[in-house]
Amino acid sequence: MRVHSAQFIRGALCAALACTLGLGLAACERAPSSRELAPRADAAERVASSASAPGTNLAAAPSPVADKTLAVNVKAALMASAALNATTIEVSARDGVVTLSGTTNTSTRRDLAGYLALRVDGVVSVRNRIAIVANS
Repeated sequence: MRVHSAQFIRGALCAALACTLGLGLAACERAPSSRELAPRADAAERVASSASAPGTNLAAAPSPVADKTLAVNVKAALMASAALNATTIEVSARDGVVTLSGTTNTSTRRDLAGYLALRVDGVVSVRNRIAIVANS
Protein backbone atom coordinates (compact mmCIF):
# COMPACT_ATOMS: atom_id res chain seq x y z
CA MET A 1 0.00 0.00 0.00
CA ARG A 2 2.83 2.41 0.80
CA VAL A 3 4.42 1.92 -2.61
CA HIS A 4 1.19 2.86 -4.32
CA SER A 5 0.64 5.96 -2.17
CA ALA A 6 4.25 7.11 -2.72
CA GLN A 7 3.83 6.62 -6.46
CA PHE A 8 0.54 8.48 -6.36
CA ILE A 9 2.09 11.41 -4.48
CA ARG A 10 5.04 11.50 -6.87
CA GLY A 11 2.66 11.44 -9.85
CA ALA A 12 0.50 14.18 -8.36
CA LEU A 13 3.53 16.37 -7.70
CA CYS A 14 4.81 15.84 -11.24
CA ALA A 15 1.38 16.72 -12.65
CA ALA A 16 1.21 19.88 -10.52
CA LEU A 17 4.71 20.89 -11.59
CA ALA A 18 3.87 20.29 -15.24
CA CYS A 19 0.72 22.43 -14.94
CA THR A 20 2.65 25.22 -13.23
CA LEU A 21 5.36 25.22 -15.87
CA GLY A 22 2.79 25.10 -18.65
CA LEU A 23 0.90 28.08 -17.25
CA GLY A 24 4.14 29.99 -16.72
CA LEU A 25 5.25 29.41 -20.28
CA ALA A 26 1.80 30.28 -21.62
CA ALA A 27 2.04 33.62 -19.82
CA CYS A 28 5.42 34.23 -21.45
CA GLU A 29 3.82 34.37 -24.88
CA ARG A 30 2.47 37.82 -24.03
CA ALA A 31 5.24 40.33 -24.57
CA PRO A 32 5.30 43.16 -22.03
CA SER A 33 4.02 46.43 -23.40
CA SER A 34 6.37 49.37 -23.90
CA ARG A 35 4.66 51.01 -20.94
CA GLU A 36 5.58 48.08 -18.73
CA LEU A 37 9.20 48.16 -19.92
CA ALA A 38 9.62 51.93 -19.54
CA PRO A 39 11.58 53.28 -16.55
CA ARG A 40 9.37 53.79 -13.56
CA ALA A 41 8.29 57.40 -13.04
CA ASP A 42 8.15 57.00 -9.28
CA ALA A 43 11.95 56.63 -9.19
CA ALA A 44 12.40 60.25 -10.30
CA GLU A 45 9.91 61.35 -7.66
CA ARG A 46 11.84 59.46 -4.96
CA VAL A 47 15.09 61.15 -5.99
CA ALA A 48 13.45 64.58 -6.09
CA SER A 49 11.81 64.12 -2.69
CA SER A 50 15.08 62.97 -1.09
CA ALA A 51 16.52 66.48 -1.39
CA SER A 52 15.06 67.75 1.84
CA ALA A 53 17.50 70.59 2.48
CA PRO A 54 19.24 73.09 0.22
CA GLY A 55 22.74 72.00 -0.59
CA THR A 56 21.91 68.29 -0.43
CA ASN A 57 24.22 66.52 -2.83
CA LEU A 58 22.08 64.35 -5.12
CA ALA A 59 25.14 63.31 -7.11
CA ALA A 60 26.70 61.47 -4.16
CA ALA A 61 28.28 58.17 -5.13
CA PRO A 62 26.03 55.20 -4.42
CA SER A 63 27.20 52.57 -2.04
CA PRO A 64 28.78 49.56 -3.79
CA VAL A 65 26.85 47.44 -1.30
CA ALA A 66 23.57 48.96 -2.48
CA ASP A 67 24.46 48.22 -6.11
CA LYS A 68 25.46 44.67 -5.24
CA THR A 69 22.26 44.18 -3.21
CA LEU A 70 20.18 45.46 -6.10
CA ALA A 71 21.91 43.06 -8.50
CA VAL A 72 21.31 40.16 -6.12
CA ASN A 73 17.63 41.11 -5.77
CA VAL A 74 17.20 41.23 -9.55
CA LYS A 75 18.96 37.88 -9.95
CA ALA A 76 16.63 36.39 -7.33
CA ALA A 77 13.59 37.71 -9.22
CA LEU A 78 14.89 36.11 -12.42
CA MET A 79 15.63 32.82 -10.67
CA ALA A 80 12.10 32.77 -9.24
CA SER A 81 10.61 32.68 -12.74
CA ALA A 82 9.96 29.15 -13.97
CA ALA A 83 9.88 30.50 -17.53
CA LEU A 84 13.54 31.61 -17.52
CA ASN A 85 16.84 29.81 -17.34
CA ALA A 86 18.36 32.55 -15.20
CA THR A 87 21.66 30.71 -14.83
CA THR A 88 22.59 32.01 -18.30
CA ILE A 89 21.85 35.63 -17.37
CA GLU A 90 24.35 37.92 -15.61
CA VAL A 91 23.15 40.94 -13.64
CA SER A 92 25.04 44.09 -12.68
CA ALA A 93 23.78 47.35 -11.21
CA ARG A 94 25.03 50.90 -10.87
CA ASP A 95 23.05 53.89 -9.60
CA GLY A 96 19.78 51.96 -9.98
CA VAL A 97 20.52 51.08 -13.61
CA VAL A 98 20.53 47.30 -14.05
CA THR A 99 22.39 45.67 -16.93
CA LEU A 100 21.34 42.21 -18.04
CA SER A 101 23.72 40.17 -20.20
CA GLY A 102 24.01 36.56 -21.23
CA THR A 103 21.84 34.41 -23.45
CA THR A 104 18.33 33.06 -23.81
CA ASN A 105 16.63 31.18 -26.60
CA THR A 106 13.71 33.53 -27.45
CA SER A 107 13.00 37.24 -27.60
CA THR A 108 9.99 36.63 -25.36
CA ARG A 109 12.23 35.32 -22.60
CA ARG A 110 14.68 38.20 -23.11
CA ASP A 111 11.80 40.68 -22.77
CA LEU A 112 10.47 38.82 -19.72
CA ALA A 113 13.87 39.12 -18.01
CA GLY A 114 13.86 42.88 -18.63
CA TYR A 115 10.30 43.18 -17.36
CA LEU A 116 11.02 41.20 -14.19
CA ALA A 117 14.17 43.23 -13.52
CA LEU A 118 12.29 46.50 -13.91
CA ARG A 119 9.73 45.42 -11.31
CA VAL A 120 12.37 45.01 -8.57
CA ASP A 121 12.27 47.81 -6.01
CA GLY A 122 15.15 50.23 -6.51
CA VAL A 123 15.56 49.63 -10.24
CA VAL A 124 15.40 52.89 -12.21
CA SER A 125 16.01 51.45 -15.68
CA VAL A 126 17.19 48.27 -17.38
CA ARG A 127 19.81 47.81 -20.10
CA ASN A 128 18.80 44.52 -21.66
CA ARG A 129 21.85 43.13 -23.47
CA ILE A 130 20.73 39.51 -23.45
CA ALA A 131 21.54 37.78 -26.74
CA ILE A 132 19.18 35.28 -28.32
CA VAL A 133 20.97 32.01 -28.99
CA ALA A 134 19.26 28.74 -29.94
CA ASN A 135 19.48 26.01 -27.30
CA SER A 136 20.57 28.33 -24.50
